[in-house]
Amino acid sequence: MLPESGDHLASLEWWLWIAAVAFGVLAPASGLIAYQIGQHRGRLERAAAEREESTRKLIEAAKKAKSAEPQPAPVARQITADQQEKLVAALSGKKGVKVIVAFVEGDGEGQQFALEITNVLKTSGWDVEGPAGGTWAPNNPIGQGIVVKDGNSPPSGAIPLWGAFTDAGIQMGAMAKPETPDDQIWIIVGTRA
Repeated sequence: MLPESGDHLASLEWWLWIAAVAFGVLAPASGLIAYQIGQHRGRLERAAAEREESTRKLIEAAKKAKSAEPQPAPVARQITADQQEKLVAALSGKKGVKVIVAFVEGDGEGQQFALEITNVLKTSGWDVEGPAGGTWAPNNPIGQGIVVKDGNSPPSGAIPLWGAFTDAGIQMGAMAKPETPDDQIWIIVGTRA
């Protein structure tokens, strides 16, 4: 039990008063500290969001810049001297029906390649016409290929022609189109793939 003397009560009163003042000072101070921490946290969250947005924009800009970089021009199709030699050796003396060589109108690279094919065929003694420019609907062809009327019964020379280009390392597609005359083989030079 505590003594109830006046001095003791005055001392207790004094300490209670100090505790009340301290609480009165510390409570608002802790509120102020909590407010400051909240403000700082908000600034950090905003900065993190801005950093994420900046990173996203930088990545997007880098992708756009990369796609805007000039791409190297595709290598033009051509018949090399070695391929020409192989083709002439394979096709000479195996003359078939008339060959029509065509290219996509406005495609200079395709036109040059079609001219090289025409020259090889003429050098080999084939009856060849062209090259002639044209357009195809609904889409222009891609790559190059041999076209005959009936794939089950191709005209004379179609199979050796296709085989000679394949053996020389020149990819040549093959297809049948009913509108192709029986006595003709078409070589269509489309745009590059």
